[in-house]
Amino acid sequence: MIDLNQLFSSIDPNPFVLSILAKIKHDLEVDQVFISQFNSSGELENIINGSELISKKKDSFQENSLYEISDSLIGKIKKNQQSYFTHDSDDLTEDTYPLKRAELLFPIKLKTPQVITVNEDIELWGILSIYDYNYERKWQEEQIKQIDEIISILTLAIERKIIFDKLLETQQKCQSYSLLDDQTGLANYSAFIDCLDYEWRRLAREKQPLSLILFKLRFEAEFNTRILAKIGYLIQEEIKRPADLGAYFGNNKIMIMLPNTNSSGALWVKKNIFKSLAKITNAQKSFQCVAEILTIIPEYNQDYNSIINNLEKSLPNFE
Repeated sequence: MIDLNQLFSSIDPNPFVLSILAKIKHDLEVDQVFISQFNSSGELENIINGSELISKKKDSFQENSLYEISDSLIGKIKKNQQSYFTHDSDDLTEDTYPLKRAELLFPIKLKTPQVITVNEDIELWGILSIYDYNYERKWQEEQIKQIDEIISILTLAIERKIIFDKLLETQQKCQSYSLLDDQTGLANYSAFIDCLDYEWRRLAREKQPLSLILFKLRFEAEFNTRILAKIGYLIQEEIKRPADLGAYFGNNKIMIMLPNTNSSGALWVKKNIFKSLAKITNAQKSFQCVAEILTIIPEYNQDYNSIINNLEKSLPNFE
């Protein structure tokens, strides 16, 4: 599978953003430069201040006037289509309360329709804010033009990062799906063996017990898909610890792996599952289930595949 991290490493906007904010601050000789990012609810949430990304809630912004943007100005930015916004010197006292400052703000708006769709149809991604506490400062047209060009490049980098994140999310989902059985939602055989291999070596090193419970089910074929889905959900509800794992082996066989569990603990889990199975299958008189438990302290030189085969052979017959 393609390594998306390697593929997109050259277009990760984060290093670029931090360096460009520092450059703007230096070239314009201003006191503060930062980017505020909107969340899916249209509220300001993340701040990039030139050296790091700060995640804060809206209330925290209001408590820290260093990153405050007046509500009236945010309203103008959302409503109007201008490329930049600023205060006239006569309007500073009220709009910039509690601090007087010259403000130059640039909306960062996504431009590609497909990217906007991926971004939950949110076009306004964030705001680039430039503050100078010499509140009588006048911004020069050449400075504004320079920042406007930077915003265009920055927007392209952000759009690529949005696509990257979406691709990565999709890839992770695909990887997750490939580890699960379609009928039960439990791990498939291959995923189970991978986990068993890891736990086997860990428990051999720690000299701790491993319990395996193998269930074999019998029911009418017409109920196959529906009953297996219910049983898969039931198994996941019964095994709570992170290392516990239920897997569907095919042919109506389900295996449960219980690391650091002795035979008494495994028997308790087995009884609970039988009770739960009885509740969800009481309307199906033909349903039957048998199970076998194996508890062992793994050793490095043991072949767990042969142990699984022996466990399958030792399953009781149906009545």
